[in-house]
Amino acid sequence: MYSFDVFDTLITRTTAEPRGIFLLMKEQLRESGKQSGMDEYVIDNFLELRVHSEALARLSNSRLKKEEVTLYEIYMAMALCGCINEEQIKFLCLLEQETEVGNAVGLTENIQRVKTLLAQGERVVLISDMYLPCGTIRRMLVKVDDIFEDMPLYVSSEYCKRKTTGNLYRQVQKLENVSYEDWTHIGDNIYQDMEVPYGLGIKVELCQKAELSGLEKTALEMFTEDSRMQHVIGSGLLAEREYHNREGILSDAYHIGCRYAAPVLYSYVEWMIDQAVKKGITRLYFIARDGYLLKRIADIILEVKGLDIQTSYVYSSRKAWRMPSLSNEYYNLYQLILWSHTYRMKELDDLAEVLHITLDELYRYLPGTYAKQKKDRSITDQEVEYIARKLSSSQEFKRFHLEKLRDERELVLQYLEQEIDVSDEHFAFVDVAGGGLTQGCLRELLKVRYQKPIHTFFFKVDKVNLVENSKTDTFFPSFLENSIVMEMLCRAPHGQTKRYAREDGRIVPVLEETEEDLLIKHGFYEYEKGITDFTWQACKRLEGRKKRSGTVKSVLLYLRHIAQEPPKEVLEYFASMPSSETGRGKMPEEYAPKLSEHDIKEIFLKRTCEPLVFFYNGTNLNYSVMRATEEEKALIERCKREHGSALGRLYRQDEERRRQELCRRYGRAAFYPTRLLEEKIILYGAGKFGRDLYDRLWTEGEHKVVLWVDKAASFYQQEGMEEVHDISQIKMYPDTQIIIAVMAEDVAYKIRCELIQLGVESEYIEWICPYQYPYPMGNWEWDKIS
Repeated sequence: MYSFDVFDTLITRTTAEPRGIFLLMKEQLRESGKQSGMDEYVIDNFLELRVHSEALARLSNSRLKKEEVTLYEIYMAMALCGCINEEQIKFLCLLEQETEVGNAVGLTENIQRVKTLLAQGERVVLISDMYLPCGTIRRMLVKVDDIFEDMPLYVSSEYCKRKTTGNLYRQVQKLENVSYEDWTHIGDNIYQDMEVPYGLGIKVELCQKAELSGLEKTALEMFTEDSRMQHVIGSGLLAEREYHNREGILSDAYHIGCRYAAPVLYSYVEWMIDQAVKKGITRLYFIARDGYLLKRIADIILEVKGLDIQTSYVYSSRKAWRMPSLSNEYYNLYQLILWSHTYRMKELDDLAEVLHITLDELYRYLPGTYAKQKKDRSITDQEVEYIARKLSSSQEFKRFHLEKLRDERELVLQYLEQEIDVSDEHFAFVDVAGGGLTQGCLRELLKVRYQKPIHTFFFKVDKVNLVENSKTDTFFPSFLENSIVMEMLCRAPHGQTKRYAREDGRIVPVLEETEEDLLIKHGFYEYEKGITDFTWQACKRLEGRKKRSGTVKSVLLYLRHIAQEPPKEVLEYFASMPSSETGRGKMPEEYAPKLSEHDIKEIFLKRTCEPLVFFYNGTNLNYSVMRATEEEKALIERCKREHGSALGRLYRQDEERRRQELCRRYGRAAFYPTRLLEEKIILYGAGKFGRDLYDRLWTEGEHKVVLWVDKAASFYQQEGMEEVHDISQIKMYPDTQIIIAVMAEDVAYKIRCELIQLGVESEYIEWICPYQYPYPMGNWEWDKIS
């Protein structure tokens, strides 16, 4: 004979825990409170009253030597509060039974096992420790499969004997007249389904089940009154269990997709679809690559709900849209460059790639003496900002650049016309995060055919009111700490869109090939399967529910857990995931690579104020630190402590010597970006900084100071500085770059205004901050290492 446990072996609930049923009952009581005549005290405190009433009933029965309680006895105990009459006891008993039946879900793998045994002629019975009546449990079983309609069912509430004590097994043995040696019991509980029957001589088989994670336990404790959380977690548990039973193995990628990423992404998409329905949106365009998984989730929700909303996947990227969006009317080059991860631009090649031109073409338009110093292609944030400003204001470069981008722009316009229906305003785009700049570029590309505001759904945004003539709906309008992890949840099994091309009469995206194979090897499709399996389960449970309390709060809990205290398998999966933050470069790095001893010393002992990218190739240093061993973490802390000590200075001695030598030779002008200056300049300012800069320019010989001026020229001449002249001499050198050599920006601004009043054209006047080269100075905050 074979016997099967019932709950969590053959059937389970839609909720994560049994108490989730009590939360659903509480909601129904609140909705029908007047009809039932239930006291508000009972409704408001139903969960706690139900749980503790059962505990009291069990205690009372144990004193009477009764092993089990009935549902009626539980509500009799609740009636001690004085707020429930006999009729209401019967009402609550019925409500709980109907709620249990309504939320019963079959476990297909074990049900199939039952069918196989019956087909082989085996005797199969069911055994359950449960307070529910036998008839109710039968209804739950028949709901999932009618094979259970006539199957023998032994329930502890009927016999007042439990599996836990072994007495229910003994009762079944007598009634079935079977020897223990010929009996196999199958269940999920280690003690009552394994140890107890095994002690009686019964053969046992354990059914694996998905256990609650630390995050899920925390969520259930925080959201005690939230039945939606019960359904969300229950969806993940059941999806994972069915997958494990079906496949025989559970990968980390599936587990992470199903139990960590899916609850976050599902909540966002569910909200977005609700908003789309309310606002009459009938077409949703999911922007690559972050929109890939979001579209998969949306398609399932729309199918289950039967909503008539079309979804499309639009291949796009910053690289494919931003530069081609430029036009004569909209040439926002300065902003586009500065929003292209300038802190990761190490060489002029990176800037040329952002501009979609060659390095040789870039050299033709660079200010200063870059073209003469081609061997040194390194570049700093300050230099990028200056070059961006100069290129943006150069009509010559603008003409060249727009002509260079002409074919690209035409292909983008044709692709958008091919893929996006703008015949009315009932459409919106879907993205995950950003500041809206790419949407601004999209607006410029579409405005030839569509002049109304572009509507976009975001999970989160980094800026407020960044883009004009756009409508933004944001699931959570806040900047989240370490929120870049959110983008790691939304990956796609294809590379970045580089550009577009014509193929067989259509415009198709041309994709980078660097990440696709790496992501697939990393288990992306298993990760995706976990998310879609969760979505199917969640749709079945949450469909038609009005109550959605705690959605944003619970999402924040999940994100904080993933970002700040992830379990090892979650940390390793996302940290080792191939990731290219900028989209530039040939091969993507790991999102958060492991740190070697050399890396640790470079980052935490050697680094002072330099950009982190000079020492770290990943995207999330916090995650890399989390991956470190205890010994490595101890080394990190030691390096932090020793950073300002003699040991730290000794480690940085070569760099310190170089800096000290430069400061000794050039004083305050030691780190001034002289490459930004034209070959012939007028130097304004003969103070300490002006003298240091003059000496450096004269020593290096790359630039010629055709005139050195100061308002106090007569004073400096009396001090023996005959080369300093009065500012009136500036008019002798028209169309010559004037460099204001003062330290303070406010002083430089006044000088600039005075020069303009003298008739000097503003485009020839420059003040370059002397503090920001080769990197911004300031106090290093170890607590914000990324």
